[in-house]
Amino acid sequence: MTKKDLTIFEKTYTVNILNSDINGRLGLLGLLDILQDIADEHANSVGLTYEVMLNKGFFWVMFQQRTMMKRWPTFDEKFTVRTWARSVKNRYAVRESEIIFAGDKIGACSTTLMLLDAKTHRPKRLSSADLGFEGRTDYQFDFKTEKIRLPELKPARDITVQISDLDINQHVSNTRYAEWILNTLPIDYHRRYTIEEYSANFINETFFADDVQCLSRPQLSEVMTDEILHFSGVRHQDNKTVFKAKLISRPNQHTI
Repeated sequence: MTKKDLTIFEKTYTVNILNSDINGRLGLLGLLDILQDIADEHANSVGLTYEVMLNKGFFWVMFQQRTMMKRWPTFDEKFTVRTWARSVKNRYAVRESEIIFAGDKIGACSTTLMLLDAKTHRPKRLSSADLGFEGRTDYQFDFKTEKIRLPELKPARDITVQISDLDINQHVSNTRYAEWILNTLPIDYHRRYTIEEYSANFINETFFADDVQCLSRPQLSEVMTDEILHFSGVRHQDNKTVFKAKLISRPNQHTI
């Protein structure tokens, strides 16, 4: 029996009440959750379960992410996500995912992951051979994640990390940072604009009860005239920047 090639993994999803936004489309948070879901399923399918990784003495954290969408599927529409990992280099790995609707590529996401030592939470160097899995080598996206450069930002809101913000690694989940950003924006932004690109840099881990100040530019009163928005989060306890992010959006033709 021929062994199934698991280099590329795909799964079909439906836009539903759990992953849609106020406009009845797949929301950014819903998409980010789906990208996390399929990445986990792909890793499990090649034997890299969370338990296996811990036994090997490491776990992955998201370092940078860049997601671009030309069209967002609407309620009840089905779409397919196709994902693959590229070979591990030093302490970094890249995962690429594309979103397919009715045979057309409507979106793509590139994610850079960092390997951390399970005990020290310090960067750990491993190769694809150490992991027992070789990534895709025949194709890669024409874009990568990027280091976000910020303009001068001003305070927008304060957040205290709650239990519901944490993931299995006991730190804030990458999707929660996106949620913090979206909740910083007025509802008119969500009604009148469609996100075309979301980029994030995850710089320092945040933990339960950390106090984080979210900063933004433009200010909320100016947001309706600016289609490129920048954000960062600074932890009050040590004044360290924990994330940086950028949203690029376009005005909707119709609003609700």
